[in-house]
Amino acid sequence: MERLNIFKDIFGNLVNDRAFAILKYCPPKNVFEKSFEILTSNQIFDNLFLKNINNEKSDSGAVLLPKDFVIDKEIFEKILIEENPVKEDINIPGKNNLIEMIAFPYGNEMVVLIFNEPKEKINIENKNDFDSNDLKIVFEESPEATILCDSDWNIKDVNKSTLDLFKTTKDKVSEKNFLDVFIGNFGKRLVRKTDSIKSGQSYSFQQTFTSKGKNKLFLEIITKKIKHLERHVIMIVFRDISFRKIQEEKLKQAKQEAEKSDKLKTAFLSNMSHEIRTPMNAILGFSDLLTDPNITQDSQEKYIQLINNSSNVLLTIIEDIVDIARIEANEIKIRKESCNLHELLQNIYEDFNL
Repeated sequence: MERLNIFKDIFGNLVNDRAFAILKYCPPKNVFEKSFEILTSNQIFDNLFLKNINNEKSDSGAVLLPKDFVIDKEIFEKILIEENPVKEDINIPGKNNLIEMIAFPYGNEMVVLIFNEPKEKINIENKNDFDSNDLKIVFEESPEATILCDSDWNIKDVNKSTLDLFKTTKDKVSEKNFLDVFIGNFGKRLVRKTDSIKSGQSYSFQQTFTSKGKNKLFLEIITKKIKHLERHVIMIVFRDISFRKIQEEKLKQAKQEAEKSDKLKTAFLSNMSHEIRTPMNAILGFSDLLTDPNITQDSQEKYIQLINNSSNVLLTIIEDIVDIARIEANEIKIRKESCNLHELLQNIYEDFNL
């Protein structure tokens, strides 16, 4: 949501005189419906398309795109799947005017809409042409570093995020060959995929990158051939996935610690099962000796004392097992007490000298 608000603020300043909205694909309630939630919009959009309409809402409470919003919803699916911008002239509900709409994907399930001034008629031949001035805003303000190259990998344009990521200027990279500039980092892997990329296949991989500020970043590099202004260009997007990698590493370490803890617990319980046998054998053995009718008074008292000591040892072992559960629940309490070391050692000697 924070990223969405930042994105809204950026575009709100750039297109403050044009209708603007961000939509999110909403799973259909049945196979015949396709709906989009309106995540955010400006007042111009609301006045054009939402005014005086009883707006339907999604299960999450967001306003849905009006059913009489005259746009082929298949366009949105195409935008999300092909990740290419689309330009359409659509009707304004309740009016005879047409308005030019520019739509492009933002993330995996969101679509950004920008509308130009209403116009009276449409030039059918130029309906699907892209206006470079309109798309330049999108390209320059994209939060992901993007480079456009021709079919020979010559760099034609880079956006601000690219310059910030690689700490460079447009003068240093413009009209240079991408494979020459980045051969030490990413170029080698792209060279091996040149033919498949030029044939239209998308290619992505992950690689570490150390910036000039000595910061180590994890980047996902996505390369795809797209059509722009009636010509094909290769688009290279650098996506910073450092935060995701850090979280994955933390999860990996947590998993390893959990497995280690589980092994230690298993070893402890196995050892405890063995330790329980010692006092139990003492209790059973001396209890059996007490049944001897010829036993002396001194021996009887000694056996009873050993049975009591073994019972206490058994109780201590059981308490230790209970403490393991308390430790895992972070409820263990440390209690310090003084003890008679000579008596403790004497008891241990007697237990193991049976």
